[in-house]
Amino acid sequence: MKIDRNIFIIILLLISLSSCDKWLDVSPKNQVTDEELFKNGEGFRNALNGVYEMLSSQELYGRELSWGFLSVLAQTYDDNDIEQAYSGLVKYQYGLEGNKEIISTIWSKSYKAIANCNKLISEIEGKKGSFFELGEAEKNLIMGEAYALRAFIHFDLLRLFAPAPVTGDGGNYIPYFSVYPSKFEGKKTVSQIMELVIQDFLTAKDLVASYDTVYNKWYMASPEARLQVSEAADGGRFFTLRGGRMNYMAIQGLLARAYMYAGDLTNAEKYCRGILTRYVLDEGGEDMINFTEKNFVSTVDKKFYVKYWNDIIFALYDDHLLEKIADFKVSTKASMYVKDWDAMFTGRNDGLDYRAYQKQSIPGSSNVVTKKWLDLDTDEQLVHAQEPLIPILRLSEIYYILSECLVAKETTKAEGVAYMNKVRAKRGALREISVDNYMDELIWEGKKEYLAEGQAFFLFKRLNRPIVSGTQVIQMDKSKFVLPIPENENIY
Repeated sequence: MKIDRNIFIIILLLISLSSCDKWLDVSPKNQVTDEELFKNGEGFRNALNGVYEMLSSQELYGRELSWGFLSVLAQTYDDNDIEQAYSGLVKYQYGLEGNKEIISTIWSKSYKAIANCNKLISEIEGKKGSFFELGEAEKNLIMGEAYALRAFIHFDLLRLFAPAPVTGDGGNYIPYFSVYPSKFEGKKTVSQIMELVIQDFLTAKDLVASYDTVYNKWYMASPEARLQVSEAADGGRFFTLRGGRMNYMAIQGLLARAYMYAGDLTNAEKYCRGILTRYVLDEGGEDMINFTEKNFVSTVDKKFYVKYWNDIIFALYDDHLLEKIADFKVSTKASMYVKDWDAMFTGRNDGLDYRAYQKQSIPGSSNVVTKKWLDLDTDEQLVHAQEPLIPILRLSEIYYILSECLVAKETTKAEGVAYMNKVRAKRGALREISVDNYMDELIWEGKKEYLAEGQAFFLFKRLNRPIVSGTQVIQMDKSKFVLPIPENENIY
């Protein structure tokens, strides 16, 4: 696999950063040299934001790795309704031309983003703290986010293009790029990639810790500020919207996700508790992060985001997300009908579960996901705050991971079930579950909580379980769980 030495500049040609004024005070020129880009701290800010913009694109988390390709793999949508948009994908026919193109683009664009992370890291390592407006704090923050992004992208490539660790497969699947420029990296095993992912997350955690927990902690801890922009932070708005960046809490959560995927329940539990202990108070005090209060949930609150109560830990961002979704639906003639909606809710005696508000009734008793495309004629202010968000990590996932870790131990089973029941209660599902059917309930919770967000497929894959959709049970194997690596492995 070969990476062009000038690939870092390409991102400035491919991505317009002007739409991302939530992150930037200025936009770069259409084309600049490395020397020009990194001549001051502002260039490093722009370069980092360029990676976030790339990840928010429709080819990656703006569609395919959230409500598009990955949600189809999880059997989210009605087969016939989605067929024109993703022909043969509900049957895992990866060899069809349209699916091959999507897979190839996911691979190539992900590795381009990684190359840009590596270029940024290589440039910033030689800079002194005094080079940046906020000194060492800013240098460490930018470098830490770049390390975290590199780990995050590699981890999802592994979850897509290699078997889950639970299978014990010892083959070599994907390369891990950690230097720039890099002409070739050999493919590594699942365990080798996981070790590198976790090490990068740990490095990132230590680098961003000071900023998010001491220097400017209010912009991380406050539910109101975490996903909003403010000029009040030292250095300006680049340093706000921490919930839209690789923040300290998000990195801990992603460590928990990675350790859980690797089967290391001890460390998965450790990093879940790190979030709950530091940011979530069960008794007394004021929670720094908590579940969206159901009294504030309405038919417009599709993403569980309210000004003072939102449980999104990390989300990507696209100002034009709704427009792009609308264009996609029109162009593909896809209404995005959800498969077997009743089986998720009323069929499980969870009819009061307000995750059911993430749909819209359609004549003929069909339901369509409205979690991503909101009703603009209701609460316009709330809609405007939510519509650009592409949720990547929620507080609920932290509870689920901790719950599963505890249920795995005989002495803490009851405590583990209680954590899942707390999420359900916060979502309005009044029926309490027991340990007897815990794993089945975990699957259904994942289907509801991760609806159209891309994580449901990875839940089935991590557990190596058949995919359920209502009364349908789809038997899975390596040919379905593992995407084929593109025939042309060159990423540029």
